Amino acid sequence: MGVDKIHDPLNSPHWTKGNRYCYCYPLSFEDVILTYLMKLRKTILLLLVVLPGFTASAASAYYLFPEWIALEDAYQSYQELSQARSSTIRDLSIAQAAEQRHRVNCFAEGVGVLLGGVIVAIGIHGICTLD
Repeated sequence: MGVDKIHDPLNSPHWTKGNRYCYCYPLSFEDVILTYLMKLRKTILLLLVVLPGFTASAASAYYLFPEWIALEDAYQSYQELSQARSSTIRDLSIAQAAEQRHRVNCFAEGVGVLLGGVIVAIGIHGICTLD
């Protein structure tokens, strides 16, 4: 191999960086915008995925705890009515409906907490897997 066959990266239209073979070319406006957005990927994922997921999870948890207390009260009321001899079927049905209403609300709020957590996990995974 002669001297004229040796690749000189400084005097050629391309250069090497690591194991990648990159070509230098003028960037278009779209390329500049995409390059800028690629640098902001972590910030975009944080603002558009992680923080909304955390907010959804926190809001659901905020409404879950009072509903849980109401469920415990409704359950206690239903147990007391079921043990009392003077309670009627109507009273038991009303107490059972109240308990079931709070139970369904707790389930829905719990699903909101879990869904927000999954969204947060997806965002953190996206941040961790960026190059």
